[in-house]
Amino acid sequence: MEVPLEIQEAAKIDGCSWLGVLGRVILPLSMPGIAVTVILGFMFSWNAFNYPLMLAGRQTFPVTVGAIQSSPTSRCCGDRWQRQRSLPPCRNFCSA
Repeated sequence: MEVPLEIQEAAKIDGCSWLGVLGRVILPLSMPGIAVTVILGFMFSWNAFNYPLMLAGRQTFPVTVGAIQSSPTSRCCGDRWQRQRSLPPCRNFCSA
């Protein structure tokens, strides 16, 4: 989906430069799509880490989970750290 050319031309007629059209017309009209893309990207990357962590056993897990579990914070915090990481997606799901 794109911003209609007529809106861009109207902004040019009103005296906006190309950067003015971009900053005052195109970017504000594109913000909902950008926000959805950022939120979904965050949620997908979060799930790509958390699901293997929850479903895999202690013997087999992805490389990212192994890297995080070998970090100093995982030794001192343990399960509390994993519960804290699962709260934001649950909160987002329940508020929707």
